[in-house]
Amino acid sequence: MNLNTGYIVERKKTSSTRWIKLNASLHEYHNYWARRMIEGNEYEIRVMAVNAVGPSEPSKPSIKFTPQEATSEVTLFRTGNITDTSIELLWNLPLDIGFAGLDGYRLEMQMLQGNPRDCEIDANGWKDCSKDGLIDPDHLDIDLTKLETGKNYMFRICAVNPAGRSKWVYLGPILCAGSLIDPKIMIPKGKKELD
Repeated sequence: MNLNTGYIVERKKTSSTRWIKLNASLHEYHNYWARRMIEGNEYEIRVMAVNAVGPSEPSKPSIKFTPQEATSEVTLFRTGNITDTSIELLWNLPLDIGFAGLDGYRLEMQMLQGNPRDCEIDANGWKDCSKDGLIDPDHLDIDLTKLETGKNYMFRICAVNPAGRSKWVYLGPILCAGSLIDPKIMIPKGKKELD
């Protein structure tokens, strides 16, 4: 009785007849992270078991699939207008959206407690700011209202598509307070005396 010593994993584009080996050495486990494929092309995968006698016949090809990647992160995440009760956030499109497209943006926030220089971000303290789960992919801004005056907020945003989400981009701490205008003293000019 011969035991399996490993597996050979192969892939091919559905538009081709040529199978290409994905692993350089025999793979010993029953799962394999397939790489070296181009996003947007359709592929099939097959496997052969190898033992001391040699390789088996190839398996039936897998179901056809198209590799997709999550988008890159948003760019230029920044504030817009800030009032005593609202903060406007703006961002630019991700540099790389990819074949899977863009479903929208997930925006989360948390109010910081105490001095913003000394406080730590609570990993479990993020609250979703996106209405209905995601911000529409055509929108590159949001005005968050009904915030507490004088409180500091942290924000994070990611882009989402069918392949997953991008890295989070962070912004803050941001103080929710309208801009202060320095007071001006107006002194009336004296009347000139007539000769």
